[in-house]
Amino acid sequence: MISRPIPFYTTETFKKKFFSPENEANKMFINDYERFLIAKFRDIRKIMKLPITHYRRPITEIVFITRGSITKGCNLSKVTVKSGEIHLWSANQIATVDNFSDDIEGFYCHFDLNYMFQYHPKYKVLEDLDEINKRTFYEGVNLSRSSFKIIYETFKRMNYLFKNELNHALISSYLISILLETKANFNETIIEKKTSRPTYITQRFKDLLFERIISHQSPSYYASLLHISENHLNKTLKVVTGKTTSTWIAEALILEAKVLLSNLENTVGMVAYYLNFQDQSYFTKYFKKHTQFTPSEYQNRLNNTK
Repeated sequence: MISRPIPFYTTETFKKKFFSPENEANKMFINDYERFLIAKFRDIRKIMKLPITHYRRPITEIVFITRGSITKGCNLSKVTVKSGEIHLWSANQIATVDNFSDDIEGFYCHFDLNYMFQYHPKYKVLEDLDEINKRTFYEGVNLSRSSFKIIYETFKRMNYLFKNELNHALISSYLISILLETKANFNETIIEKKTSRPTYITQRFKDLLFERIISHQSPSYYASLLHISENHLNKTLKVVTGKTTSTWIAEALILEAKVLLSNLENTVGMVAYYLNFQDQSYFTKYFKKHTQFTPSEYQNRLNNTK
């Protein structure tokens, strides 16, 4: 049996596994925390158990650092978010939490997408999130002085509302303002303005892909879930991301394989079986085609770096 497949945590299971003592965690995880939560890092660092190895969660996370830093993994990339920066992690991505600096200060918040959709247009929310996620994949957004002050005050206000008045409509509006203020700090000019519908299809495809890649690896499967043709899905992804459906599926599958192979207790055969390859030989050829290494060579390289 495969050792340690990537776990999927609800906020409740995440809290129980990585926060202690329980009575202190219960003071932080209040109200409707599966849908929205905000907390200060000065409080989180006291009760969160690190490091946290590969996992998935169904919520979008934002970290805003005012002092110190946090190092976190996202789909095998490492991101260190430093003082004066903000960063966003999308739902269902493979993530880790490696460490906090001893002096970390700032805010953490997470939200369920349906929480936002209750109060704001779905297309617009997804468009903003997708743009920020693409532009912050490897690093945090370095905020201007004015944006830093605005976002800092907004987080303070959200924190107060969450703990005292719980005005969800107002909190969600503050979240939108944070997204817009973050986008204002991008240096690049947006050359191609993408329409709402393609952006929505792309985001839904990525969400479904990372949820179901183990059991479903056919482009037609995802097209049917989105109620569009396979050709329509492929053209949409090509326009929005520059990648075909097959490329997205291959990259997601290789990512799963790399995470599983990084646990050296897992044999190549075990990983091939878990990922539903018909045999180990085919898995080896597939992995080498996309990485230039066989699975065994990949594990040996990892072992030599430890």
